[in-house]
Amino acid sequence: RASEDPPQDGITTPSWFVRTHREVAPDVWTRAAIGSRANCAACHTRADKGDFDEDNVRIPK
Repeated sequence: RASEDPPQDGITTPSWFVRTHREVAPDVWTRAAIGSRANCAACHTRADKGDFDEDNVRIPK
C-alpha cells in the first residue's frame, strides 16, 4: 500500500501551460463554472475536438 500523496495535476504544471495561461488571473481558476486549472473544456470551447486555439477561448464569468 502506497503511503505517498498522489501526484499533483500533471497538465497544469509544465512550463508551457504556465506560459500560455500567465494572463489568467488566479481568481478565475476558482470560479464555479471553471473549478480548477485542469478543466480545459470550461474555457476551451472545442477542447473535446482537441482544438485549444486561442480564438476559441471563452472564459466564463
